[in-house]
Amino acid sequence: MKYTILMISFFISTLSYGQKQELQSIDKVYFSNTNDYASYEEFLFTLSNAITTAENSVSTQEEKYVIEAMGLFLLDNLLSSKKDKKKNVKIFKALYTKMNDYANDIGRDKLSAEYLTSLAVIVPRFMGKEPLGTLIKLSKQGDKDYELALKKDDSYFFAYISFAQRYMFAPKIGGGSLSKALKYYNDAEKVAVYPYEKYQVYAWRSQIYFKEKNFEKSEEELKKAEAIFPAGGLHNMLKELNKKGKTIS
Repeated sequence: MKYTILMISFFISTLSYGQKQELQSIDKVYFSNTNDYASYEEFLFTLSNAITTAENSVSTQEEKYVIEAMGLFLLDNLLSSKKDKKKNVKIFKALYTKMNDYANDIGRDKLSAEYLTSLAVIVPRFMGKEPLGTLIKLSKQGDKDYELALKKDDSYFFAYISFAQRYMFAPKIGGGSLSKALKYYNDAEKVAVYPYEKYQVYAWRSQIYFKEKNFEKSEEELKKAEAIFPAGGLHNMLKELNKKGKTIS
């Protein structure tokens, strides 16, 4: 069965570690077509092995945590079972606790933009079941981590697009803001270098316009995304949702 991988923005963080061979191996597997494998299970097994190999190949604890977070995020995005996703909530929370403790011990000002962004990105994966006070605290810390990441590296694409998604998907009571999301998508476009980076900006930004009922602008963005990757899973999925008058909430 043909399976087109969505352009998951979390993977972009690996590029900031210097195009290492072990990280490129994850790239090769993740963006492949499952027709290359005997079964979808074999594809997942191969991806898991690539992530484990990458984690064992890097030298610092900081890099190990970034790859661990990346691996968990990628695998979670490929899961369809609600049971499996529910199980991962606990894993994400445990990983955040480890990474946050490490950040507190080392000092956030000494950590890389990649680490700080990875820390902020995994928060939404477990915070849904947290008490309101904890939710507010986690959200505020995540925003601070994004802001510090961009202060450390103002050309870091993944931080911009992830911060944009934070504002795009968060409820208003949690700080959600379409105008702020649009700002960070625009900032992401300015620093985008690779085609798949620009693809993500156009695809995701189209949904800001869709939510604002600027349907003409939304379609223009999706066409720009399609021009880059005609068979891209993300923009095609969004097009189908939009036809039904829906978008990703």
